[in-house]
Amino acid sequence: MKTSLKPLLLSVLTLAASTVALVAQPFSIDENGNGIDYLDAVATPPFTAPLPFTVGPDPSGGIAGAPVLIYTLPYLGTAGDVGLVEPGQSSLSDLIRFYNAPRANHSVIIFYSDIDGPNGDLADVGIPYSANLVLINEAAAGAEGNSITIWTPNNPAQPGYYGGPRPVYSFFSFSIISDVPVPEPGATALLLSGAGIWFGIRGLRRR
Repeated sequence: MKTSLKPLLLSVLTLAASTVALVAQPFSIDENGNGIDYLDAVATPPFTAPLPFTVGPDPSGGIAGAPVLIYTLPYLGTAGDVGLVEPGQSSLSDLIRFYNAPRANHSVIIFYSDIDGPNGDLADVGIPYSANLVLINEAAAGAEGNSITIWTPNNPAQPGYYGGPRPVYSFFSFSIISDVPVPEPGATALLLSGAGIWFGIRGLRRR
């Protein structure tokens, strides 16, 4: 008996479409190296993997004499700084620097945060000088004290913008998480699992 694959395919695509509306970022970073790459093409389903990081000398020269938190992105994007300002404040609480080393084939993110105390997070090294930065308001802390700010560079001149092919999203976005661990993948995992099912169905139809 020949079974139609159209109802299943429609259900998968409906799930994917509904999940896209819930998901804004394929990358998450926080102040302690807990980064997630939600679109790692070589990872096993649901295609999420830790975003590589290191703690070492500042490659951009922004902070001298102290190690900084550096994430490695899987692409080369627009360099520049994004400054986060807490609601009702005038000074920066965090600075996200997209940096491209000479002749590099990928960008890095340097996460700077203001110094809260002697036992702070990895990013708590202070805020370096920035001659030209994009200012955005830091999201207010939620019920559990977490602050998650979304940065979506959708213009070639904006820091972190990538103009190459993207697997799912129209633009890459970044969930910047202050003082709390990165949450486990939820809706993103559902979307990418659904995409995997869809490609599997296509392979079955060809066979």
